[in-house]
Amino acid sequence: MVPTTVPPAPEVDAAPASAVFVDASGGRRRRAHVVMAVVGAACVGFLVLLALGLAGTGPLSGNVVIFGFGRLLSGLGAATTFVGGGTLAATIAQSRPEKSALLLNLFYT
Repeated sequence: MVPTTVPPAPEVDAAPASAVFVDASGGRRRRAHVVMAVVGAACVGFLVLLALGLAGTGPLSGNVVIFGFGRLLSGLGAATTFVGGGTLAATIAQSRPEKSALLLNLFYT
């Protein structure tokens, strides 16, 4: 005979409701904004140089070293953005555990 009732789920200790990394002064956020602004400006500068180089005009149209450095900067900027976004998605997912899988899946897809 099959039981008709479902046994209750075992109780699990809940995670603390407070944030893991707390910086009440806001210094970490300001530093992150400055770093992201500098990296973003470097990426935009590289895109301008790239456009000029692809058009065949400008003083840097054949300089391989500068374009190699620009590719390095844009790669570092993309990696920084990816890691920062993943950290933000994980932080938001911690505050909403019932939707954590969905939030992380949306970011990494």
